[in-house]
Amino acid sequence: MRVAHGPQRRVNPGRCRLPDPHPDYDLRELGGVVAVGLQRLQRPPILGSDGLSALEVTFRSRFAYYCAMNMPADAYLDNASYIDHKYPDGREIRDSLITDIGTELDRSKERFVTHHRRSGDPVPIWAAVEVLSFGTVSKTYGLLDDRAVRTGVSKSFGLPNPQFTASVIRSLVVLRNICAHHARLWNRVPDVPTPVLNRYKTSDPQMYQTATPWSWFVMLAHLVDTIRRDDLYSTELWGHINAQPTLLSGYKNPRHS
Repeated sequence: MRVAHGPQRRVNPGRCRLPDPHPDYDLRELGGVVAVGLQRLQRPPILGSDGLSALEVTFRSRFAYYCAMNMPADAYLDNASYIDHKYPDGREIRDSLITDIGTELDRSKERFVTHHRRSGDPVPIWAAVEVLSFGTVSKTYGLLDDRAVRTGVSKSFGLPNPQFTASVIRSLVVLRNICAHHARLWNRVPDVPTPVLNRYKTSDPQMYQTATPWSWFVMLAHLVDTIRRDDLYSTELWGHINAQPTLLSGYKNPRHS
C-alpha cells in the first residue's frame, strides 16, 4: 500500500491498472490491499504526515531547547561536542556530520540563517534546527556528547534512555522519508528497524524479534500519544489497520523487502 498524504483527490478505480503480481501473492489479496489504498486517498493521512509531522516538529523543538539550556548556542558546530565514533574505514562520523551541517546551513535561504552567515556569526542551534534535515538533526542528537541534553530529550518522550531514543528517531526518519516519497509500507522489511518498548511486547514477543512495519507504527503511536497527551491518534491508526486483515498481516509479518 502507498501512503497518501497530499491533498485529497478523487480516484476512479476503473482507471487504475494493477501491476503484474508477484508469484507469491494471491491476486484477490493484492486487489483488496489496493482497494484499501484507494479508500485511504479519501481519508485523513493518519499513516503519513499527521503523526510524523507531530513527532518531527516536537523533536526538533525539544532538542533545540535542551541544547540551549545546557550548551553554548554554537556548540553543535564543534567536533569536540560529539562522541568519537568511526566508520569501518576509520573516518570519524562526527567530521562527516559537521560537513553535512555546514552544507545544509549554506544552502538555506531563510533570513534568520543568512543574516548570521553574512555577518560571520555562527547560527545558533535554535535557528539551525529549523533548516537542517530531520536526518541530520537525528544524527546530531545521536552523536552529541552531552548527557544532560540527551537524557532530557529522551525523558521528555517517556523513553528509557538516550541510546534507545536515538535508535527510535533514526528509524522513524527512514519511515518519514518513505512516506514523503509515497513508497510502499505494506510487506516492507525496514532497513533500519526501530526498537520497541517492552510494555508493547507482551502480546506477541516473537514478532518483535524481526524487523516489521508494525514496530514503526507501535512506536510512532506511542510517541504521538505522548506528545498530544491523549490516545486519539493511536485509536484511529489501529482502527484503520485492523479493519483490513490482509493489511494487518503485511505489516506484522512482511514477506518481501
